[in-house]
Amino acid sequence: MNYSTVRRRLVLGMALVATFNLGVFARPFIDELRRPDPFDLLETTARISQPGVAAAPRVFVAFDPYCSFCHKLYQSLALRVESGDVQVEWVPVAFMNADSASVAAEMLTATDPSIALSRWFGAEIGTSPVIPKGANPTEVEASVSANTALVRGLVGRNAAPAVFYRDKGGVMQLTVGLPSDIDGWLKSLSS
Repeated sequence: MNYSTVRRRLVLGMALVATFNLGVFARPFIDELRRPDPFDLLETTARISQPGVAAAPRVFVAFDPYCSFCHKLYQSLALRVESGDVQVEWVPVAFMNADSASVAAEMLTATDPSIALSRWFGAEIGTSPVIPKGANPTEVEASVSANTALVRGLVGRNAAPAVFYRDKGGVMQLTVGLPSDIDGWLKSLSS
């Protein structure tokens, strides 16, 4: 069930509650309608941008540095970002390895985070490529923890990759895991 469907059901539920004057039972429906759009929440995260072309569709990908499917997704999207087919916002989360948070923080604080991300995803999983040091990564680990909590709240569990995007109808969608057909998936994105 997508985010838009949930909102439609809540509006219908509120109309029924209002019709039958159920008073206090309306509060959960009202609270749900006030919930911000996930894209707005993801805009506030610490993330690494691969901007591509301004007119290209934009997606947010929650990734754990040690997630093998995240590595595959990065490699699948790299050429498509370069060719301007998509813009990707990489949102680091940490739950797969004890080092996940510190590696993600090192990427975020690197002199050029997109190069650090590229080096990490270009390396074999479990190896430690050299990430150019920037600011103190331990201070940024709290941002990675906040990202992890946000994505867990949006998805309902820890998940990586978790891909948030808008379809051609402008409806926010979520794909957990590696999309099976990257080209077909890209065609379904809103510009």
